[in-house]
Amino acid sequence: MGTEQAIWRETFEAAEDLSDYQFHFVILGSSGARLPDAEDEVSIGILQNAPESGEAAEVMIVGKSKLVANAALPLASLLSPNMWVQRMLARETMPAPGGIRHGAWW
Repeated sequence: MGTEQAIWRETFEAAEDLSDYQFHFVILGSSGARLPDAEDEVSIGILQNAPESGEAAEVMIVGKSKLVANAALPLASLLSPNMWVQRMLARETMPAPGGIRHGAWW
């Protein structure tokens, strides 16, 4: 069972359809929250809801949150958003939604 501890959460407009990416890292682009697509982009936080394009995207910037990953992570792992972006770009595809989820500090 995952737990959440929100310290800093913000709402931004979703720049694209994020309905399949709840609990994924997102960046803040010029048009709003979106998935990272370049190696030099650094995530602003973890998406907490599943908005479609133009809807409100709730992003956990600082705190304890669930996170979707494509591999097993030790519980209470200290994660860096930039580390995740680099790994996903090395695969050249974004992960399929619905991977392993558990609470992680970042």
